[in-house]
Amino acid sequence: MIWVDELKDRGWRLGQSSHLMADTVDELVGMARRIGLRDGWLQDHPRLPHYDVTASRRAAAVRLGAMEVTDREAILRARARNADLHWCPLQGRALDVGVCVDSCPAPEQRVLCALEIR
Repeated sequence: MIWVDELKDRGWRLGQSSHLMADTVDELVGMARRIGLRDGWLQDHPRLPHYDVTASRRAAAVRLGAMEVTDREAILRARARNADLHWCPLQGRALDVGVCVDSCPAPEQRVLCALEIR
């Protein structure tokens, strides 16, 4: 899953910016290449690799399927990524992988989550 947080004024000369993040580095780099970012621009932080993106690159990522999330949700997703947890879209929080799939009240979502986890 690839996601972008909210646009904010971070003092860039290019205007507002956002962060492009993903569950895996491969997904992240793949999307970055699709929207024209250079591999060398990757912010390779151990806890959450990401790219800083302008508003236009953020919009391009969203058109290609990146999910728009709030800053709070981005933080929670980052924590889940680092703790071998799964982000449950129905409950809006990170859960242990088994708990999420086993206790999901929506069969169609349970299938999607199970596929995402694998």
